[in-house]
Amino acid sequence: NPTMHYFGGWGGDCTGFDTCVVTVTADRTVTAKFAPANLMFVTSQAYMFDQIQGYGPNPSTPNATGMLAGADVICNMAALKAGLPGTYVAWLAANGIPAYSRVGTARGWLRTDGKPFADVLGQPSPDQIFYPPEIDENKQASPMSVNTQELVLTGANATGGPAMAENCSNWTQKTGLKVVVGHRRGGTQTWMTYPFNTTGCGNFAWPLYCLAIDQRVRVTVPAPPAGTKVVFLSSVPFNPSTGMAAADALCNTDGQARFGRPFKALLTPSDNPFGSRVTLTDAPVARPDGVVVASRDRDLTMATMGPSPLLAPLTLMADGSTYVSGFAFTGRKPNVYPPVDANCLDWTTDVTLSVTSGFTSLATTFWAVSGYNSKCSEYLRIYCLAD
Repeated sequence: NPTMHYFGGWGGDCTGFDTCVVTVTADRTVTAKFAPANLMFVTSQAYMFDQIQGYGPNPSTPNATGMLAGADVICNMAALKAGLPGTYVAWLAANGIPAYSRVGTARGWLRTDGKPFADVLGQPSPDQIFYPPEIDENKQASPMSVNTQELVLTGANATGGPAMAENCSNWTQKTGLKVVVGHRRGGTQTWMTYPFNTTGCGNFAWPLYCLAIDQRVRVTVPAPPAGTKVVFLSSVPFNPSTGMAAADALCNTDGQARFGRPFKALLTPSDNPFGSRVTLTDAPVARPDGVVVASRDRDLTMATMGPSPLLAPLTLMADGSTYVSGFAFTGRKPNVYPPVDANCLDWTTDVTLSVTSGFTSLATTFWAVSGYNSKCSEYLRIYCLAD
């Protein structure tokens, strides 16, 4: 909720955000601060290299200072036009200026539709992303039909530092060079560094990520609805030659004691469609951190490949830790049943055969069918869904 107030830390005889224990031997004062969260959005408009530099202090001579300053101007103009509160910076990196350093000490961000985006970003680590940053300043989602609109200019590496080999020569040249982009439907790391695509510096127009920097509050995920099922990634890779029962056992080793119910591996057998092994109840599905990833369990098991049902990427293991930018076996073929030559001979071999895998850090159809040429000899994680 963009108007909701969040915990902003202790004051007086307590400091920070953690639980505070006060020994009372004299009068003590403890205050709790609350404030609205920062907002973040991806711009509804896309901008060419020259356009962004044009809003900077010296547009005739492209440079890093001009690129970052121009992007900040664009962010604040977009926020002002949309009536959003706060002061905004663009999530852009330059040599010597990590993207994460640009948010300073700010903490706690919501998307403009009120869903939590992230709690902590101002440090060089793969901080956990809750819901992907796909919403623009007008509370609208990504135009899925326009692929370049899904890619967002960052020039950042996987930890938010500068991608020095791919940032348009530190934002000074637009010809013959590459630049790193993020994916607006990406999760941890992928939102700012999409591993399958770098683009030419002068060839495309890109949206920008814009983050407010006025508040320092702790943003958490609301508890999911009662009856919500859990989905997670296995904590260790799966050997496909050990069979479907071994995959289920791996899921239950991770999840049954923690969540108090049995789990099944989301793997496609040769005699049934993807997801057919799971009992479907139309319950919502959430990650272990409470982020609802699908409105119905059935949405994760559709036999055909339509628009992605995911609301957020499936990036978490059962203990809540993040599996960053990897692949998971699925054995699924788009709109094909049975999955001929896609499921390691019905999960009985680990020889060098092709197998369908999903990319875990995207909330697109790539989550189930990535297009990456995985092999059965590559032991990958598996998705585990409550039965």
